[in-house]
Amino acid sequence: MSPKALDAVENEEFNLDTETAGTGPFTLTHWYQGNEAVLTRNADYWGDDVSIETVTFKVVPEELTRIGMVANGEAHVADTISPLNTNQVESTDDVELVSGPSLGMTYLGFNNQHETFADADVRRAISMAIDKEVLLEGILQGNGKLATGPISDLIFGYDEELEGIDYDPEAAASLLQDIGQTDLQFTLWVGDADEVTQQMAVIIQDQLSEVGVHVDIESLEWGTLLDGTANGSHEAMIMSWTAVSGDSDNGLYNPFHSDNWGGSGNRTYYENDEVDELLFHARQETDVNTREQMYHDAQAIIVEEAPMVYLAHQDNIYAKAENVEGLIKMPDNLYRLFVTTVTDDESY
Repeated sequence: MSPKALDAVENEEFNLDTETAGTGPFTLTHWYQGNEAVLTRNADYWGDDVSIETVTFKVVPEELTRIGMVANGEAHVADTISPLNTNQVESTDDVELVSGPSLGMTYLGFNNQHETFADADVRRAISMAIDKEVLLEGILQGNGKLATGPISDLIFGYDEELEGIDYDPEAAASLLQDIGQTDLQFTLWVGDADEVTQQMAVIIQDQLSEVGVHVDIESLEWGTLLDGTANGSHEAMIMSWTAVSGDSDNGLYNPFHSDNWGGSGNRTYYENDEVDELLFHARQETDVNTREQMYHDAQAIIVEEAPMVYLAHQDNIYAKAENVEGLIKMPDNLYRLFVTTVTDDESY
């Protein structure tokens, strides 16, 4: 970070939430929040020459509209394509579908402080009753990987020997009966604009009904969903977490350390003293092997206690015009536009 910018922030002369201070390939020309942001090539950039002069990010909520804008020459790229619309892209002339791995994980999260989910056996039983393979192949259409635990194999600290909770509806029903939870019911929150998680919720609702669990699905506007899960007024929700740093510190500390309850990342309100200690000391440990083992130990506890159902590591999918070359979308969801070129561009 720029020391000069940080001094300006401290003196309330500068706002890093809305203003930029960097040495990257582009500078921020203007930002109409909720509408668009425009970047301009940085003439003083220290790296290799950048081909693109300007980049405009437009907010277009409707996915089919985004795809149509690329097909009609109104845009070069349509970000965040649902697996449900990949066929639409593939059948559109001059538009290319691109899919790659991500650092994200889609999950069904329980509010561990809610009386319904205070017992880890309840959470484990629900985990056993959900067939994640059906979600991956049926809803995501194979665009991703099954999640055994909270982080993928792309992230430092991933434990390839970690054993998850296997799909076993008979064992789930038996466990619920053993603990006296034969009439379990709860409300599951999903975003009203996310068709993928809505369809996941319907399948999960059906699967859990097979073991005697009744689920009510409630669709909420995204901001309302964020606020509700941040203040703990939910019972369960389907959301996702992306370990943007590629490290277990971001992949585990934020969503599982008890200091981060609510909006900081731990929306399941999970708490375990041993996990807290492991995650706290791992972020300070300088020996790589010791640090990695700490994350393995933490994951083993987290998976065993099932504060959430780890559903899938969903792929990043986007559509681009065929005359866009060298565009890279990294697993952290960020585009590397400084190596991108646009050829024979007579539209737009």
